[in-house]
Amino acid sequence: MRNISLFVLILILGYGQVWGCEVCGCAATGSMIGIMPQFKGNFISLGWRYSRFYASENLDNGTDYFHQAEARLGLRVHPRLQVQVVMPYSINTHTAPTEKNSSHGPGDTWVMGDFTVLRSADTSARMFRHYFAAGAGIKIPTGKFDPENQKNPMPANFQMGSGSWDFLTHMFYNVRFRSWSLSADLTGRLNTVNADEYLFGNQLAGTTYISYLLRSPSVNIMPFGGIYYEKLGRNVSESVYQYGTGGSGTYAMVGTELQTDHWGARISYTPHLASHYAGGEISGGDRINVNLSFIF
Repeated sequence: MRNISLFVLILILGYGQVWGCEVCGCAATGSMIGIMPQFKGNFISLGWRYSRFYASENLDNGTDYFHQAEARLGLRVHPRLQVQVVMPYSINTHTAPTEKNSSHGPGDTWVMGDFTVLRSADTSARMFRHYFAAGAGIKIPTGKFDPENQKNPMPANFQMGSGSWDFLTHMFYNVRFRSWSLSADLTGRLNTVNADEYLFGNQLAGTTYISYLLRSPSVNIMPFGGIYYEKLGRNVSESVYQYGTGGSGTYAMVGTELQTDHWGARISYTPHLASHYAGGEISGGDRINVNLSFIF
């Protein structure tokens, strides 16, 4: 009963008021950063993610490209608690028939904690093994937020930082039967108003996927596939909702993970299935995510 109550609490905190993202996605101002609870020890990792969005003719018929590199440090400070620090760097480009704009720079830093609520003993006597983790984090406004950029036609998410202290909640559940696993992941982000009275709204994202573990003496390989969904609300500037913000998107997800005793790698491809961003004026594009980790 206690575990169920905690699950519901995290769900409520993660959902909150689902206000969300600027037109053309949420990649630039911190995005939805997962907790990666599969690392049982300490790790250092480097990652890269790519996404794009398409505007209709009613806007400028343009395309936005988001590239984000990130460095992570994860420390297992207790058998049930892992702390992570995430530092991103973004390169964003907006192209339209009559113009091309870009921005780049370091983003906001995340500090997060992931607590293992439930973990079944890994023994051959157990047919099903369960793992449930819940976490929370805070975003430090280390990236630049320039209010003058809001006067330009570029999306607000081309800002390197939000200029605000924001909060994140996360939960992850996995059930394993022999070499098969079913996983569910839910992340919510609660944003606050910055000093320039601009609010990047709240976000909610969830993933469900099935994976299969292929074991060998030197490396484990785990292909996976599933569905990713995100709900993004509207941004607010000086108490006024901003045009062209908010929406939702549904994506498929396929990829694979490789892991040795000290190295891990993950690559995923997320093709667009359906989306309704900015009242239908924006459609999503495919996404790619690559990560390399050293485990110690």
